[in-house]
Formats: sequence, C-alpha cells, structure tokens
Amino acid sequence: MAAPLALQAATAYINAGLSVVPIRTDGTKALALQRGERQTYEERLANESEIARWFGPHGVAVLGGKVSGNLVCIDFDFNAERFFPKWCDLVPQELLERVVINQTPRPGYHVIYRVDGLIPPTTKLATWPNGMTSKGPTIETAIETRGQGAYFIVPGSPETTHTSRKPWKWIKGKYLSQVQTLSQQDHEVMLSAARSLTYVEPPKARRDDGLAPGADFNQRAEWIPILEPHGWRVLNVAGDVTYWQRPGKTDAGISATTGHCKNEDGQPMLHVFSSN
Repeated sequence: MAAPLALQAATAYINAGLSVVPIRTDGTKALALQRGERQTYEERLANESEIARWFGPHGVAVLGGKVSGNLVCIDFDFNAERFFPKWCDLVPQELLERVVINQTPRPGYHVIYRVDGLIPPTTKLATWPNGMTSKGPTIETAIETRGQGAYFIVPGSPETTHTSRKPWKWIKGKYLSQVQTLSQQDHEVMLSAARSLTYVEPPKARRDDGLAPGADFNQRAEWIPILEPHGWRVLNVAGDVTYWQRPGKTDAGISATTGHCKNEDGQPMLHVFSSN
C-alpha cells in the first residue's frame, strides 16, 4: 500500500534538510503539536518515527530559519493576485527560476529559498489599506517574510488543511525538495521589490504654512530610521558626516555618506558611491 501523500512529501522535505511539523486538518492551520514541542523542531529535524506518526493524519508545514538551512518564505497574502504579478515584473527572470513558487488556497503565493546568512524573524514588507473605519483606513499586510521561528504550509498537505478545501501546490521554479541558496545580494533584490509595492499615502500639495512636501520632509526626516530598516549599516560617524555600508556588502568598504553633501538649506544629503 502506498504511503500517504503527506508522508511522501514530508520525507522528501526532511531529506532536503527542511524541518517539517504537522498541521491540524480542521481549517485552523494550527500546529498539531503539544505545548512546548515546537521549539524542539526549531533545533533539530524530526526523525523517521515522528514523521510516520504525524502524516497522513495531518498537513505538512516547514519551519523557516536556521534549522532548515536558513530558509525564508516571502508570503503574498492580501490581494495577492494583484501584487504577486507586479513583484514578478520587478525581479530578474533568472532569480525567479532559482526559487520555489507555491500557490496557497486563499489564493496567495509563497516564494521560498535559502539565504547565505542568518534569517531574521517574520518581517512586514508591504502594506495596503483595505476599507475605512472611524479611526482611519484598515491596513492589511500584503507581503511579509516568514523566517526564523515561523512556519508555512506546503504542498502534500490534505485539502482539508484549509477551509476552502483547496490545496497548496507548486506552480513555478524549483520544487521545495530542490530548494536553492541565494546570496544576500539576491535576497535583498527580492525584498526591495516587495517593499516598493507598499502603499504610500499621497502627500498634501502644501502644508497650511505653505511649506512644500519635499522641504517639509527635508526639515524633519532623519537618515538612520530611513536607511537602517532596509539593511543599511552605520560604519562610523565623524562630525556631521555618517559613513554607511549598503545591504549585502561583505567587505569593510564604505558605500555611502550622509552629511558630507548638503542641500541649499544645510540638511544632510545621501551620497551613494556607485559607478552604476
């Protein structure tokens, strides 16, 4: 008698060095583990007897981060059929061919790959308004990463794992059992493309005091909270000048300065060292 599809899939993922965990098939997408067990599989892969016990009664999820070889998933959830094609248009085709692309039942999309370096916890990349309340717009997370300590459901799971009774399925690129490792630079290309799709509220033409939006921004903005969330790192500060290293740069070189160049009002400007 053939093994259940979930067991076959989980075995292939384990053989590829991915940490798998069981998911309830009641539509909750919750882990079918005892309290405290999740941490065990954030530190080691399940053994043969464990996966034989879990699958097929349960769906299959994979843990991101170090235990799975620095695995990351970019999760397109809210309005994914709009955002995912736009993201694909921004990412080089050769990178899309190297990653795993699965479709989720919502429908949504998972883009999965390993990174040459440690993966941070789940991080929001793009948000978008979805209706209004008395307190303002409701903001939905459109795109986020699932990394260290997070899990995501994968193909091989029974259709009853989701309330729609639709499957998670592979649609493009590599299979998850063949997941590849990207450089930090390629990883940043993926993230930057996603961040560019976030909603930015259009500014008013002018403030009540007549100050234009750009001048208002220059007066109040600071470079550290702008650059650091995107992976830029301060190397040194000398007087009014701050020296920066760009995301993905591995040597000790300086990538940019702020404060060395200033605008006509004396505010520090970003000067990037690049021949591009």
